[in-house]
Amino acid sequence: MKNKRTRLALVAGVALVAALSACGGSGEPSGANRTAGTVSIVGFLFKPETLGVAAGTSVTWTNSDDIDHTVTSGTPDAPRTEFDSGNKAKGQIFSHTFASPGTFAYFCRNHNGMRGEVTVT
Repeated sequence: MKNKRTRLALVAGVALVAALSACGGSGEPSGANRTAGTVSIVGFLFKPETLGVAAGTSVTWTNSDDIDHTVTSGTPDAPRTEFDSGNKAKGQIFSHTFASPGTFAYFCRNHNGMRGEVTVT
């Protein structure tokens, strides 16, 4: 009986380790965008609209639309100076490295309804 309990405990422990590994150990699903630093610009949207990254991560935006877009820090009513890609045509990319923790809003100067946010931990 004790041997059966030991095996059961071992199997449960292995299952727990596997589950935590699949989550990256943080309790977030591995599909949660915590460390990926890529955003697509498609259909007049930033995808994903919100992104979480660690400090020191470079985020790269790729324009997949047939029209120019910008990636500009801040909001249309309060643009900031942290970053501004200028106009990027289809296929062009822009990258910015987020050195410090914080929440950074951004938008497209050409299409003020396009907005996104990067949270840096």
